Amino acid sequence: MSRTCSPMELVKELKKAISKVMGIPVGEQKLIWEAEELMDSCGLGQYSFFQGAQVMLLQIDPMMRWVRMLTESSGNGIRSRLARRDALENITQIARQTPAGADPEVIGSLLPAVYRSQVGTGRFDGDYLDALRHVAAGTGDQDVVDVFTAHIAWLLAYPHTKAEVLDFWVGALFSVLNLSGPPQPPENSFALCGIFSRCARRGSMAARKYMTKLMKDNLL
Repeated sequence: MSRTCSPMELVKELKKAISKVMGIPVGEQKLIWEAEELMDSCGLGQYSFFQGAQVMLLQIDPMMRWVRMLTESSGNGIRSRLARRDALENITQIARQTPAGADPEVIGSLLPAVYRSQVGTGRFDGDYLDALRHVAAGTGDQDVVDVFTAHIAWLLAYPHTKAEVLDFWVGALFSVLNLSGPPQPPENSFALCGIFSRCARRGSMAARKYMTKLMKDNLL
């Protein structure tokens, strides 16, 4: 694509022009000039372009786009909070359509946002955890397993936590484990066995079911 631009034109306006021609959404575009990403709010005149300069266009993975929006969002105002909830909903929706699990880079980028949602040891925001369980489904990512293990341990610290609540989060943890291919014990299987056992004693039918399955397959 060739285009004559004004130095006063914003990078975002250039992206809109690219979108009209190439059909790539503005939010999924990444423009690179001399190893530097062009920022949407900057004018093209702020960069040292010369006549005939070529800018590299990269298309961002749609899920990564929303993860970036989530991680870059700050502030406690209503707009910021709504923007983060919107990002989480879109991440979850895209992840549901990707049954093989997300790219490790996406998981690695999402985890810091999940940790920022933590209130006290092991208590994470449920919406963040819900997005994470869909993104990391079947990946066996140990950092994600540790997050869910910590959250379940926090729930177990309260005697009034209902068995149905434990069932849900035990199921979320189990969904992250990579049980495809040749059977092999998950990392830190001793800690998993301890969590499942404690949940089972608190009436979690899901914990009993998953413990039985893992033990049957010699994975615990």
